[in-house]
Amino acid sequence: IMYSAEVNGAAISASWVYESGDNEISTNATGEGMGIGATASFGNVSIAAGYATNNDTGLTNAQAAAGANAGSWMSAGIGYNMGAYNVSLGFYSSTVENASGTPDSTNTAVSLDMDTEVAPGWTLAAGIGFNEAENRGGVAGDDNSGTSIIIQNIWAF
Repeated sequence: IMYSAEVNGAAISASWVYESGDNEISTNATGEGMGIGATASFGNVSIAAGYATNNDTGLTNAQAAAGANAGSWMSAGIGYNMGAYNVSLGFYSSTVENASGTPDSTNTAVSLDMDTEVAPGWTLAAGIGFNEAENRGGVAGDDNSGTSIIIQNIWAF
C-alpha cells in the first residue's frame, strides 16, 4: 500500500508492505514479514524513515520455538540540497534475536554523504560511514567495528 501527496508545498509519501508464505519443508517456520516507510520533502530538506521486521522468516520451527526471530531493522535520514551540492546524514540499526541463552546480534551504522554534479552526466560523490556489529552470529563478544570512506564517480549517459 502506498500513499503520496503534496501538502502545503511539501511532498510526502508513505508505504506499507506485508508478506506471508507457507514453507513446503515441514521443519521450517512459515515466513512472514512487514515493513513501513515514509519520506517528506520541504523545499531543500528531505527526511525519511523506515522499519521492517522479518519475524520467523527463514527459521526452522525449532529456532522459532527457542525464541529466535529473524530480526528487524530501522533507518532514518535527512538530506539537504544546496544547489549544486547535496549532503545527507543517515542512521541504520538492526537486531536479530537469537535463540534463548544466546545474545542478540546487532548492527548500527551512521553515514555522512555528499555529491555534486561536476559536468552534465558526471557526478562526484563521497561518503564516510561508521559501522559497529555486536555478537555476530549470536556469539557473545564476536564484535566488529569499522570506518569506511568511499569516493566515487557516477557517469550517466
